[in-house]
Amino acid sequence: MKLHLTPPARRIVLAIAAQLPFFTAPAAFAGTDAGTPVASPPVSEESAFDQLWSLATLYKDSSNPWVQQISVFGRFHGNLAEVESNKGDWGGWETRRLRAGLDVDFLESLELKAEWRFVPFKNPVVALPGLTDASISWSVDPAFRLTVGKQLPAYTQEGLISSNDLLTFERSNIANTFWVGEDNYSTGISASGVAGAWQYYAGVFSGELDQTFSRFNAGYYYVGGLGYDFAKELNVDHALLRADYVYNDGSKLNLTTKPFANTVDLDWELKQGPWGVTGTTIYGTGLGKQPDVWGVEFIPTFDITKKLQLVARYTYMDSAGPDGIKAERRYENLVPDLTGARGDQYQAVYLGLNYYIYGNKLKLQTGVEYSTMRDGTNKGGAFEAWSYVAGVRFSF
Repeated sequence: MKLHLTPPARRIVLAIAAQLPFFTAPAAFAGTDAGTPVASPPVSEESAFDQLWSLATLYKDSSNPWVQQISVFGRFHGNLAEVESNKGDWGGWETRRLRAGLDVDFLESLELKAEWRFVPFKNPVVALPGLTDASISWSVDPAFRLTVGKQLPAYTQEGLISSNDLLTFERSNIANTFWVGEDNYSTGISASGVAGAWQYYAGVFSGELDQTFSRFNAGYYYVGGLGYDFAKELNVDHALLRADYVYNDGSKLNLTTKPFANTVDLDWELKQGPWGVTGTTIYGTGLGKQPDVWGVEFIPTFDITKKLQLVARYTYMDSAGPDGIKAERRYENLVPDLTGARGDQYQAVYLGLNYYIYGNKLKLQTGVEYSTMRDGTNKGGAFEAWSYVAGVRFSF
């Protein structure tokens, strides 16, 4: 749902929202999700928030051999954004994500997850005709986890991170260009694990874009990843180096993955004290009319306090041919004259603040991004844009 405001009203609200991180909030800072990126501020003492969030656990008994835990989970992400470009403007409120699900641990080694995606549609809120995550996993050791069903393939630096835990307000245009995207949960099977400093991931997925489970008639894509944490060798808190590879079999019915036959990326995460940096280098060989594209990205962070974090990001992409790169999904693509805009070179610089009220489970995020697109064919894809964003991230 999008609420359109007048330009003066948008600027006033955004200006107020941008100051929210500096207001006083509850003193305690609680734990973050297991998938939190390494650059997030550290966990501190227990608080009343822990008791509130514990209500999501409906049942827990580790001594029960049949069912060990039943819990609900969900998220609400509300965004206020404004884009000003040389091709036009866009602004408004958006309920970005609204989801809820059920998680059941049973038989001491199995986990069943099912999540529904909701959208505000007039009144009341109604569910989309489909699932996001709908899978069953088996694991008796962190070194091996087998997952079958509808799931989100794990590759690229930002694709590995839950939308609850993103350091920036939205994923970058690199993720939009190469990663499947969080709307494209795929039916398939994957294996993953962590053994000492090593981590790995491998999966096979249907290319069918379906709101329920795949009928396996749209080709397949294959994902593999291997990483190693050099923290001990470098004497730092965290130093992960990871490589991912994706192969798309080229089926014309494959609408889940992006149109690249081969995608290779090298990702890194470094964290020492309040300083952190993550980044990626990625290359994709195009299918059909899609040219080859490569890109680099850096996301440095600094923890000003336990709650307040400064985040920057630089994104660069270059296409081997015309029209290989699209405008960013959010929010450049929402400007009417930029919808579907394509070019051959893209750059963006982002600066933002994150205020962690209760870790990644309740935080405020603000940011500003400047982006440019070059269009060597002069078909109208070139642009310059400023994006101003602010919002809340709530999950349980």
